[in-house]
Amino acid sequence: RLLDARGLAHPRRFAYGVPTEAVHWVTAAGIRPGVDSVTLSDADAIARAMLAVPPATPEPPATDAASDPTDLTGVPI
Repeated sequence: RLLDARGLAHPRRFAYGVPTEAVHWVTAAGIRPGVDSVTLSDADAIARAMLAVPPATPEPPATDAASDPTDLTGVPI
């Protein structure tokens, strides 16, 4: 999970990329299936975490058109 400036994990942002040697030794050369590859294990863990995130709830639309000071193109009026 990605951390914000306060050090808190964002609930819907994940990061995945090429591993570095300082984090997991001898993993930057490539993925090796069938040998409990750290890269594949990390990918599986991220996928499980993403699937566990509940769906986002959309914000309700504004009901009072007079309270929105923009026209239909989003330009302030």
